[in-house]
Amino acid sequence: MLPASVLGEGEFPAAALGSLASEEYKDRVQAQRDLIAWAQEKPENAGNRLLQEHDATGDPEVRLRLREALKEVVVSEYQRKEGKGYVGIQMDERNVALPGNDEQRGGVWVTWVHPDTPAAKAGLQVNDVVVALNDIKWPAGMGARESFATEIRRHKPGDKVKLEVLRGAEVMKLEMTLAARPMGLDQAMRLFLLPGAGGEDPVEDLKVLEKQAKDDYFDRWLAEKRAAAKKP
Repeated sequence: MLPASVLGEGEFPAAALGSLASEEYKDRVQAQRDLIAWAQEKPENAGNRLLQEHDATGDPEVRLRLREALKEVVVSEYQRKEGKGYVGIQMDERNVALPGNDEQRGGVWVTWVHPDTPAAKAGLQVNDVVVALNDIKWPAGMGARESFATEIRRHKPGDKVKLEVLRGAEVMKLEMTLAARPMGLDQAMRLFLLPGAGGEDPVEDLKVLEKQAKDDYFDRWLAEKRAAAKKP
């Protein structure tokens, strides 16, 4: 067992742990949220404590909720440290001329905005053309799409980026806070390129693949934790 100083005994929300076995569904849900909120403050130490409580309980409901809380904390911490930036659009390239200037320049043409993503929250719309990302602008020709994608992935979740967007005959300035790139996104993109492989709703398909990717990562993390605990 880890010492109390490592586990943060004085801060552990024991009441929330007890409420995981409440007869009231809403109390169980809130208790799980409270544990997650506590754990996200000190995810590495809290992960050990949640795992300890998970292994100690014999209540299936409590065990399930502790596992889900632990998984959310572990995956969130992985995405915070290792994750790449994400906008949430489908895009192509388009050469455009800005108002008052006949010179063509490259731009990122927004062909779809996924719901509840940084792009949607920042106000990007279908048919917008991004003509600058922070200080990056693109000459006419090919390359804007790949340059934009590479720069976004270079950033971390939570980073803020500034966009200049051509909408109709107006250039707008938007600020966007990046999210973590969905863990199943690369697999989804490969899947959607195969004729007939994807489902009727790409958004739902991505949710399924992301859940699977998170489950797989957590299972690997858990196996490594248990293997490390067995070492003398």
